[in-house]
Amino acid sequence: NSSHAAELGIEGGEIKERKAFAFAPKAEPLTSEQIGQLKKSVGFTDKPYRSLKPEWLKNFGHMVERNKWGEPVSIYYPETEDGKVVGFKIRYLPKSFSKVGRTGKHSQLAGQFIYKSAGKRVLIVGGEGDMVAAWGMLSKYGVHVVSPTCGEGSAASQCANQYDFFEQY
Repeated sequence: NSSHAAELGIEGGEIKERKAFAFAPKAEPLTSEQIGQLKKSVGFTDKPYRSLKPEWLKNFGHMVERNKWGEPVSIYYPETEDGKVVGFKIRYLPKSFSKVGRTGKHSQLAGQFIYKSAGKRVLIVGGEGDMVAAWGMLSKYGVHVVSPTCGEGSAASQCANQYDFFEQY
């Protein structure tokens, strides 16, 4: 009875026609021009967001879009591959998501791109906001902080994809 039944070849709860499932092609990574345009239109914040200092947010590349009254309306979280930004996960407040460019569980972990050399400890937290807050508390102790980009449900597989990164700790 799903609204997708017809496109899957199902009528009245029965399969009428077998249809092959095909994965959607991967989105193209953003170009440097597109990233520059986003930085101009959204930009980094100069005010705290949820008690997170602007310099902490900028450290991780988080951009906060504000309305004409200065209230935050969306947060842009960069997603990287091989240390380069390829897309942004967009959180529309209070909590709905979209994306631009290439994103997903095949991306590096959020925050991973800022750690060019190994450390002693790495902390994995549940989300990008938690990551920034934890980093703000623990960075002076040399703790590196990362987060899955697709939620906690995909954390294990995303961490497995980044085995080489974790092996250096």
